[in-house]
Amino acid sequence: AKVSVMDHDGGAKGPGAVAPACRPARDYYPMAIVWCPLPGLSWLVPAIGHLGMSASDGTLYDFAGSEYVRHSKSRLAFGPVCKYIRVDAAELHAVPRGADAVAAWDTAVAHANAAYEQLDHNLLCNNCHDHVAHTLNALQYRGSRNWNTLTLTVHFALHSRYPSACRALYIWLPFVLVVGLLAALGALP
Repeated sequence: AKVSVMDHDGGAKGPGAVAPACRPARDYYPMAIVWCPLPGLSWLVPAIGHLGMSASDGTLYDFAGSEYVRHSKSRLAFGPVCKYIRVDAAELHAVPRGADAVAAWDTAVAHANAAYEQLDHNLLCNNCHDHVAHTLNALQYRGSRNWNTLTLTVHFALHSRYPSACRALYIWLPFVLVVGLLAALGALP
């Protein structure tokens, strides 16, 4: 039988432990990959945004600039969580059978944070997506060690969830307005 990890009050842990469920209405995303739009850039291409991840206690971590990994209980560097993917501990293939996958996740997140606090940020090849990929590769998430900016962008486009209709509008309304404005100005065919 699985043992549940309580919210963040030092609950049960051990082999078979699972992190608590995500509660989007409370901006609580334990053991998840999280995303928010980048103002300006996401208005033009809504699939492009800022990525982070959370520990099992729900603390969000995102590589927000050179030698800076931000942490928060409810927001990423560029805004609230607008899409998320819950990480299933059973999909962490580098964790030995019977080991505590939740503790392994938290350790991998901490190692990625420590590594990226020493690195310069680069928009194209050393960015927030690479920070998350570092953790996913270490744990062979979904059996892969090939996570990168492109694979995470595609994975997020196909498998993420919106916390609410308002957060979906937060992503898509600026894009619709930009496209509508361009169409009205005759800039689109």
